[in-house]
Amino acid sequence: MKQLLTFIRKEFYHVLRDRRVLLMLFGLPIVQVILFGFALSNEIKNTGIAVFDQDKSVISSALISKIDANKYFDIDRNLTNPNQFQEAFKDGKVKIVLVIPSDFSENLSLQKKANLQMIVDGTDINLGNQISNYLQNIIVDFYKNKAKNIKLCATQIMEKHGGQVPMNMDDLINLAGVGRKTANVVMGDTLKKPEGIVVDTHVKRLSNRIGFVKGDNPIIIERELMKIVAQEDWFRYPNLLINHGRARCMARKPDCIHCEVLEYCNFAKKATKI
Repeated sequence: MKQLLTFIRKEFYHVLRDRRVLLMLFGLPIVQVILFGFALSNEIKNTGIAVFDQDKSVISSALISKIDANKYFDIDRNLTNPNQFQEAFKDGKVKIVLVIPSDFSENLSLQKKANLQMIVDGTDINLGNQISNYLQNIIVDFYKNKAKNIKLCATQIMEKHGGQVPMNMDDLINLAGVGRKTANVVMGDTLKKPEGIVVDTHVKRLSNRIGFVKGDNPIIIERELMKIVAQEDWFRYPNLLINHGRARCMARKPDCIHCEVLEYCNFAKKATKI
C-alpha cells in the first residue's frame, strides 16, 4: 500500500511538471465545454413565429400582442390559409406556427378554456420542444389572466351595472381586464361612436414606421393619432393598419417593395433607398 501511494505521488508530481500533460488534462476539456456550449445552445430569443388567426377577435389579437411583446418570440408573418404552413418553414426563420381557431374567443369566454394548435419545425427536436414549451407557458399565463379577468368583469357588470355592459368609456375602462384598447373596440364596433383610436401592436408599429408618431407609449400614440386622423375614421383607421400589418408590414421581413404606401412611408424609403 505504501509503495502504491509513493507511485501515485511520483506520477502526480510528474504531471504537474509537464505543461503539455496539464494542457491535455485541463485545457482541452475546458475548450470542449465552451465550444459545445455554443454549438448546443438552445437559447430561445426572438424566435420567428407565424400566426394563422381564424378568430380575428379582440381576445385573439390580445394573445398575439402578448406573444409579440415577449422577448422570446417575434411575429414573422401572419398566414391566411393552411397551405402557407409549409412555405413558412422553408427559409428557416419561422420555427413554429400558431393556429388560432375561429371559435377561440367564444370558447374562452363561455367555457373558460379554448384549444390552440402549435406546429413546430421538426428539424431540431430538442429545440422544437423547448420552443413549444416557452410558447405554451406564455399561452397558459394568458389563459389564467384572461379567465380571471372575465370572471371578475362579469361580476362587476352584474353588481354595478345591472347585468348590462356599460356603454361609456369611463365605466368600460374601470372593468377588470379592460383597457383603452378594448374599450375603444366596444365604443367603435358596438356603438359606432368611437371616442379614441385602438392602438395594438400593428397600429403602433406602422404608425411609427410611416412617421405619424414616435415612441412606444400607446396612450401617447393614440393622442397623437387623434390629432391627425379625422374622427369619423377613428375606428376604420386601426383596422386598415392591422390588415396592412398582417399582409405587408410585418414586424420582421416587411414587404416594402410591394407596399401600397411605399412613397409615404419613412421606414420603407430607407429600406428601399428611395
